[in-house]
Amino acid sequence: MLQNGDNVPPHQRSGVDRLLGFLFKPRSVATLCALSACLGAGYALSVFPVSLVLGNGPFWVFPRGTIAGAGSGSADDIADALVGYLYLMRAPWALPVLYVPNLAAPHGTNIFWLDAVPWVSLFGKTVFWFTGLPVNLLGGFVFACFALPGVAMTALLATCGQRNICAAVAASIIAESAPFLWFGWGHLALSAQFLLIVALCLYCVASRRPGDRRVSLSWLALLLLTALTNLYLLAMVLGIWGAAFLQQCLLPRAAIRALVAEPLVIIASLVLVMLVTGILTPDLRSAGTSAFGVLSMNLASLIVPQMSGIVPGLAAYRVGMGMQHEGFAYLGLGVLLILATTVRSSLVWFRRNARRHVVGIALLALFFLFALSNKVYLGSHLLVEIPLPEPVTRALGTFRSSGRFIWPVGYALMAFGILQVLRSFRPGAALGILALACIIQFIDVRPLRALVAASAALPRAAVVDRQQTADIIRQAASVMVFPTYGCVRTAVRQGAVSALPPDKALELFGLDPFGRAEVSPADPRAVRVAIARREVLLQANMEIMLIAARKNRPVNSVYNARLATDCASEQRTMLERLCPGVAYFYLAGVPPVAHQSPGDACRRLGWLTSCLIPAAPLR
Repeated sequence: MLQNGDNVPPHQRSGVDRLLGFLFKPRSVATLCALSACLGAGYALSVFPVSLVLGNGPFWVFPRGTIAGAGSGSADDIADALVGYLYLMRAPWALPVLYVPNLAAPHGTNIFWLDAVPWVSLFGKTVFWFTGLPVNLLGGFVFACFALPGVAMTALLATCGQRNICAAVAASIIAESAPFLWFGWGHLALSAQFLLIVALCLYCVASRRPGDRRVSLSWLALLLLTALTNLYLLAMVLGIWGAAFLQQCLLPRAAIRALVAEPLVIIASLVLVMLVTGILTPDLRSAGTSAFGVLSMNLASLIVPQMSGIVPGLAAYRVGMGMQHEGFAYLGLGVLLILATTVRSSLVWFRRNARRHVVGIALLALFFLFALSNKVYLGSHLLVEIPLPEPVTRALGTFRSSGRFIWPVGYALMAFGILQVLRSFRPGAALGILALACIIQFIDVRPLRALVAASAALPRAAVVDRQQTADIIRQAASVMVFPTYGCVRTAVRQGAVSALPPDKALELFGLDPFGRAEVSPADPRAVRVAIARREVLLQANMEIMLIAARKNRPVNSVYNARLATDCASEQRTMLERLCPGVAYFYLAGVPPVAHQSPGDACRRLGWLTSCLIPAAPLR
């Protein structure tokens, strides 16, 4: 059967035939990835200012995320990563290499749990120690996270046999327009979702080249990079690697001896890196929580249009109950169109090839079920609840945001759908379907893209006087904040927020519109005031930490979701006599009384109180 006038001389072909021939002509993987890189770079730069990418723009004064409907603290995640980055950059080289003594002083903390992207932070630290230049490389990381998904998807499709421009362009636009990628803006390390697509690509390569040492080395490099990025992403990539390894073991004539070395080397290398960096510590025993099943995926989230730029009235709509925004899994109308047009060919593929990829399919099914958790919701209806023993719940709660595990499934569906279109339809029809799907997908994600662009344009509005705070911290040797970030919620529950009047709390809370969807004007005033006070105190804490990080002053506060804070001990410390050379900031409760400090040591700093007894001059 002739297609596109294959046997017709070039000068006799129609314009359409020449176009199709150009778009579907086989190309080198390097050429296609370069094309995708250009498209991805343009896509990212259409949203993020160049100054943000360079790490020196106004955004980085106090960076903010914009996770629609997210809970408290989420808008501070990028600022928290920057705090960890700055402290590690100036910390002395020591073991464990990710430990910083000046954050959560005097005990210190590990920046891995701040999602400070350890490999980027270590690179920035290396640059600083060799050159003395405090370069912010997190902007480049942001750019990579939103420019590389298309490159990874192009490589995945090329691995599966689709090495043409049409496949590369479709892969770039579809992957770059994944709604759950843009929805997650604010969780910096988790934005590195291109690592998941690379893992899927290596899975396909491994199935074609079992026992290839180059593939094993690629797995090792990817897993080490992911281990120094984020724990959730590591769990997902580890699962995909494990599926690839087991699938190879099931192949006929599998050289088991050659395969045995791979898991030994990879696991040993991961353990060594995690020990050297301090990620593997006894503190992990307290990493589990009872929140499993709370931050899950809603069963309707994959297919119901949300934050949509195409369906009228759904630009701000989200599916889910409570905190299920963490399981935001909407694929986009473009992807749904692709999947709908390939239902028949997909069923045929499964009948013919399921046995060849039984482990990979089983893994994706497990990811899907884990994302749903033991409480399965369809919209607002609880369909199934499976009771779990408390120890099991706490163990699974190590990954309390289980809804995130839908991401590998989502990217696998995107790749599979594009492949089925290219394999099942003639070039002209395939081009039409993919072009329409790309246009729809691009438009559908527009509201999310606009939110991210607005968030990335300017720093978050201040709730403290940053200049005066910086002047005070500059004169001090260390900083103490009361309450610390981990004790803000306790202080609000106990009502110890008299320093922040209700009207002032609501005023400051309303300065920044992002991440405020949890508050409704219909809520009672007392509820709105409590939430406003909590959010303002959290942001004030983060602003003080960020200023202290820029001055490299030890600070007692830290935003570490895995760290338990002894708030009772902190309250006792707050009542101790003030030490010279320490800048104290009281965000809530009663400021120091006469027996703690001289009368002229404290002053009002807007709505909060600051105290500083000058250190005695050296003799």
